Amino acid sequence: MATGYNAYIGVGQPDNIDYTTPIAAEAPGSTSTVVSVAGLGLLEGVDYYIDILAESAANVESLTGGPVHARIVSGALVSPRPNGVVAARATASAAGKVRLEAFYDSTFELAAATKIVVGRIIGGTIDWSSPLQEIAISGTTTIDQDLDDTFNDTELVHLAVRAETAVAVQGPVQVLAAVVADSTSPAAPSELSAVAE
Repeated sequence: MATGYNAYIGVGQPDNIDYTTPIAAEAPGSTSTVVSVAGLGLLEGVDYYIDILAESAANVESLTGGPVHARIVSGALVSPRPNGVVAARATASAAGKVRLEAFYDSTFELAAATKIVVGRIIGGTIDWSSPLQEIAISGTTTIDQDLDDTFNDTELVHLAVRAETAVAVQGPVQVLAAVVADSTSPAAPSELSAVAE
């Protein structure tokens, strides 16, 4: 490691950054550090994290200043995106409804998700142009709710979910196992109260 500013890289998440082998270095006194990703041999569609530490002549390192996210798609860097939705599943609910259970973990989030978008899969294609539903979120969020749409009895409902930012930067897609709607059961009670007689 050189005295000055040392850049390091990791794959998958910030915890995987290799702080033992710098990928680039700048001399002390530099006001900015530019790391060119062109010569790093980054693979398409893989999330990389790059961080920079300042190191003194006595090998004392500063606190980390990053990391920053790098992802190459079609040969160009793309915007940081939100995390993927995890533990998502759809189940049949009362009166032809479908219940969505899902979890969004904002830990290590590079772009803040503001909603979970639910798309229906028809003929093997996810219809994101007319989402089935958009569920507002803020930070780490657990979702456990019936979707607004009602489906016919025995109708096969195949869904996918993804997180999106306020400017429509999309996170990874999770495809859910298909669910068979059940419209034969009555709707759930909307109110419960006790009265004295």
